[in-house]
Amino acid sequence: MKKVLLLLLLFILCFSFSGCIDNTPSIANTNWKMTSIQSGDDGSIIIAGSSEEQESYPSADLIDMICRFTESEFSLTNNTKVETWTGTYSLINDDHIKSTIYGLVFSGGKTGHAVCGITTYADGSQEDKLIISVEGYALNFVMKTE
Repeated sequence: MKKVLLLLLLFILCFSFSGCIDNTPSIANTNWKMTSIQSGDDGSIIIAGSSEEQESYPSADLIDMICRFTESEFSLTNNTKVETWTGTYSLINDDHIKSTIYGLVFSGGKTGHAVCGITTYADGSQEDKLIISVEGYALNFVMKTE
């Protein structure tokens, strides 16, 4: 549990220092594409969400995963292995660091957190980001535009 909280705090700090702006994206009715899964132990990328990401981390497995939020429920779907995890979510905080934090409860009883915001890069480009922290892992997503 300490690792999950530490990981969540790390991501909150990342969003606060990465140039997030006031217009946080809506988490509901949005499709999110997984870019990577990181280990909470050492921060290594263990799963890549695209062949481009896997080129940067050759030891990472390649998995196609999406996340979808409705008004109060969410689903994570691993299209590679045809697995789906579902649960509910609730708002925790949306007014301190220009990102929104949600509490997650998976159908099996596991809990986690999600942080949603907009990251602005050094070149001025922006990207909607979602980070799910659960059981010592960070699942990184971008808003799916396809």
